[in-house]
Amino acid sequence: MDKNNQNILAIYSYVDLLVSSIKELKKKGFENIRVFSPSPNREIEDALDTGEEPSKVKYFTLCGAILGV
Repeated sequence: MDKNNQNILAIYSYVDLLVSSIKELKKKGFENIRVFSPSPNREIEDALDTGEEPSKVKYFTLCGAILGV
């Protein structure tokens, strides 16, 4: 079975278990990892870091808020 066609669904009660699982999956070569969380968590974002440049949307939002005021 090809790694690109595999799906894994898991529910974690603790963030540290989730983060360690993400790191293990990345070590094994999985690249397209999605995490759904009820609230933002910096540890999860760091574990999912793909090395891509962050989105510039927040800067446009800030400029719009300042101009709106």
